[in-house]
Amino acid sequence: MIVPQSKNSHNHKMFLVYVLVMLFFFAAATADELQLNAPLIPEYTFLKGVENASTVGATVAGNFVFTADVLRIWGLDMRRAANDQVPFQYALSNVTMMWSWCENITSVDSCHLYAIAGPVVAMFSMDGSSVWLTSIVNST
Repeated sequence: MIVPQSKNSHNHKMFLVYVLVMLFFFAAATADELQLNAPLIPEYTFLKGVENASTVGATVAGNFVFTADVLRIWGLDMRRAANDQVPFQYALSNVTMMWSWCENITSVDSCHLYAIAGPVVAMFSMDGSSVWLTSIVNST
């Protein structure tokens, strides 16, 4: 035989659910910072400049990610952990624009990175594991 529950019983259950949810949110809000078991990433600074410490550009080409500050272009292979690689860097000061282009999106060998730094235009090529300067043109 099924005994119907009273309205008070239903209200009591809803109150308990409410209390449990509030306790969960309180515990989450007051808990210490999350602890993750991940390797430490070395602190390569992409923002350190002479007079202006701003990043002027960031782009992705193939499996590489690049950023430029006022002193150089930096790059990392996204398939490898940052602490397992030395970042690509090329001294090119006063970069004002940077972009990438791939002839074939499935082939990193067809990707190029371009940077404009004052009168200088630089083009970089890459393969699956490295990046190199292909050409540099100075218009002055």
